[in-house]
Amino acid sequence: MKKMLMLLVAVTVVGCSGTQGEDATDIDSDVAAAIADINRQFMDCVSQGDADLCASLFTEDALYGAPNLPFAQGRAAIRDAWEKEIEAGMKSLRLMTDEVGSFEDTAHEVGRYVVEGSDDVHLDHGKYIVLWKRTSEGWRAHREVFNSDMASGPQD
Repeated sequence: MKKMLMLLVAVTVVGCSGTQGEDATDIDSDVAAAIADINRQFMDCVSQGDADLCASLFTEDALYGAPNLPFAQGRAAIRDAWEKEIEAGMKSLRLMTDEVGSFEDTAHEVGRYVVEGSDDVHLDHGKYIVLWKRTSEGWRAHREVFNSDMASGPQD
């Protein structure tokens, strides 16, 4: 009975995971292309010092989790967070996507980032995870967390 139940669950999961009429690989590559385009916009908004553009790439009720800070919730708070980062010297942002997956109107992205200041001074590097949501505006970052791979504070 237990084997039959496990088989039924497996068949149900496999049967429900596909999208009729489209290959999942094609869907994921379309989503990955859309996310890559938005990531270029994120990199552009930093180089242009445009916190408003950065915030517009998030959903209205997004959560933005920068290290050692409470979540910024909503576009206004996210705009303020980006403005502080830009004012602190962020001049260049490079995003490198390692993984993208999607299901219907949600997607996830796992990647790495590098932040540089004036004269290409290295400020930070680390990793991030973004949950994306398809909205009437297109794909938008809905939940984002990132943290630095750089040592913090004095080392022994």
